[in-house]
Amino acid sequence: MKEKRQTNRTFRLLLLTLGLIASVIAIFYVMSDDDVLTIKPLALNVRTKPGTEHPVIAQVHRNTNVIVLDEKNGWYHIELADKTSGWVAGWLAKDGLSGPVTELPAVITEDEVLLRENPADKGKKLTTLKKNDTVTVVLEKNGWARIIADNVFGWVPSHTLTPSEKGIPTPEKQTPLYVNTAELVVRTNPDLESRGFLTLKYGEQVAFAKKTKDWFEVTVADGRSGYVRPWAVSQSKLTEDSYYGIVPMAEYTVVLDAGHGGNDPGSETNNGTVVEKEVTLSTAQAVQAELVSYGFNVIMTRDTDTYIDLADIAAVSNQANADAFISFHFDSYDVPNAVSGTTTYYYHDRDIDLAHTINKFIKSTLPLENRGTEYADYQVLRDNRRPAVLLELGYMNSDYDASIIVKDSYQEKVAKAVRKGLIHYFNGG
Repeated sequence: MKEKRQTNRTFRLLLLTLGLIASVIAIFYVMSDDDVLTIKPLALNVRTKPGTEHPVIAQVHRNTNVIVLDEKNGWYHIELADKTSGWVAGWLAKDGLSGPVTELPAVITEDEVLLRENPADKGKKLTTLKKNDTVTVVLEKNGWARIIADNVFGWVPSHTLTPSEKGIPTPEKQTPLYVNTAELVVRTNPDLESRGFLTLKYGEQVAFAKKTKDWFEVTVADGRSGYVRPWAVSQSKLTEDSYYGIVPMAEYTVVLDAGHGGNDPGSETNNGTVVEKEVTLSTAQAVQAELVSYGFNVIMTRDTDTYIDLADIAAVSNQANADAFISFHFDSYDVPNAVSGTTTYYYHDRDIDLAHTINKFIKSTLPLENRGTEYADYQVLRDNRRPAVLLELGYMNSDYDASIIVKDSYQEKVAKAVRKGLIHYFNGG
């Protein structure tokens, strides 16, 4: 009996050991599959650290496999084929719908593709491209790619393209090149650690000298030589008029907070028919739709009639490492119909620029009186470690304001003002 029990114990131990080995093998394979990421967008920036404020060190292209080393705030730490590493926006790597400014040669993969003036199926037709035609991708936005085909700018569905194996072509010496990013630092050596001696703006011109490693040596207007990344310049002449309409925002995360909600209705109109929480939500949703159409990564603190604790609201922004946080509210005053207009609030000095930039477009876009920007000690701003503002977009107990702020047309104007403000803020405008 003792011998049998010993045999059974040995058998069970063997099964347990085999089970553990199988588990380890399974985990190994699962981890291996998870660690390999196939890039979906046509192009994707690789940055030194997780965040848009950090410099771009490389770009990876569609169908490239990379190794994921870590994840932080939605950004993936990846290893490239040459064993260098950097960070990419995880939400872009996976969905493949939008990407940054680039200068990427690509090939048409379908028999016929219409080049359109705008990124929409009903956009004006410019020409018809044929299979295997070579074009240059400028950027990708919501499933459409802006390209240059025979010196004509236009849009095609991004799924009709594949990156060319030839890579970015080397221009002839003295070929004019134009800056295609908001700002471009010209460096003394072909190295991100080298000193930048000049910052150029979108559309400014340099002359190509030669290619060194993964850099272009260029000559600037005063005759000095320096180095820039190839994807940051274009051989096609660019105009300021087209810039803010096409600038890609896909790497930028914006948190939108619809004030109040649930058992906290906020203020109400004089007749009691509309409460603040309803208008903040519909306004935030209008802004969300506008920003998403421009490729922004948008996070809502709430998208239904629920109450979110004030401490949790700031935490959403902090945890997402948001590039901007905007809280939407509508004001009230002790005396009905005594005050009208909009106000933009900030708490930290670092947020003054964001407040002024957004308020500039609120003032020029909305029909209500603009009361400017002011300091305010609101918890959603005070606890926020990211750039943050709070917008009071009219007075609930002003009959004049209330008649306007409930309209879809007003909320759409708010959305356009916020979008323009953010684009200018992120691009140094």
